[in-house]
Amino acid sequence: MSEPNTKNKILDVGERLFAQNGYDRTSLREITAKAGVNLAAVSYHFGSKDKLFEAILKRRITPLNEIREHRMHRVIKTAKARHTLPSVEELLLAFIEPTLEFIDNTPESLDFFIIVNRCTMESNGVERNCFIKLMQPTLMKFYHPLCESLPRLSKEVVFMRFMFAIGSMVHTIRMLKMMNQNPEKNTVIPHKVDLSVITEELIKFVTSGMENP
Repeated sequence: MSEPNTKNKILDVGERLFAQNGYDRTSLREITAKAGVNLAAVSYHFGSKDKLFEAILKRRITPLNEIREHRMHRVIKTAKARHTLPSVEELLLAFIEPTLEFIDNTPESLDFFIIVNRCTMESNGVERNCFIKLMQPTLMKFYHPLCESLPRLSKEVVFMRFMFAIGSMVHTIRMLKMMNQNPEKNTVIPHKVDLSVITEELIKFVTSGMENP
């Protein structure tokens, strides 16, 4: 197996096992056994379990954040051209829509979002710290224009509501992916929901929450 293929195999298997078992209950030996490689390969490509976990998050989060920031800059540029501030809805759409597009185009995305959900809910420091490290720069780039577009709210309230919006996005994605993958067990929504509908309704919901006096 070539080096790039070995590295990608470790990332793929690691992502699946971390999603299934969590960080603490997943060992490097289990990952290497499932990937068909030895421990030396993990050490060579990543160095440690912590670094492997960070690499698994980074390969998904980094391109997503690049798209988010590109769309955010486009929203701000368009708003300046019309001599207004960007709307809250436009900013939230720039953040959320790339995530939903990723879901629609990436069959293995459920594993990634299960890991993200663990990062935001479980107490393990490695999971939480890796996620914060990778997300914080982009979150702050969105946070500042959101504050400008919501001048009547304190910065603390804007931050909390932005976190609530992100939490709504992550939870919605996970639940809908699980229901769509197990339609026979889904007694709530009897058919697969179109991503454009999810995007529209989610943006309405979180925008209303952000803008509420």
